Amino acid sequence: MGANPYTPTDTSRRWVKAHYSMGATQPEIAQALGIDEKTLRKCFREELDQGLLETNHAVAGALYEKATIDKDTSAIIWWEKTRAGKSDKVAVDNRFPDGHPMENLNFSVIKPKADE
Repeated sequence: MGANPYTPTDTSRRWVKAHYSMGATQPEIAQALGIDEKTLRKCFREELDQGLLETNHAVAGALYEKATIDKDTSAIIWWEKTRAGKSDKVAVDNRFPDGHPMENLNFSVIKPKADE
């Protein structure tokens, strides 16, 4: 005879969706409910999928408003780097004008004497 299957309640469904949306991991949620992760995913698939989707949508909307309405510089920069594919990295060309690479060059700094 097998073990009694887990039966989610409306309350547990709301709880799972809320906690997963706020960043709780599946192992943490399963442990809190006293079930294994496989059961969590089987019984709460919609709550896991929809909770994260709804939260990502809400956060993206808030970020969009900060960037477009509030003109928040940090939000604009974050959006440009992550969503628009922009970067503030600069490519460095380590070659001489004739195309040869500048490898294994040893430079030494000569410190001028105090009386010069």
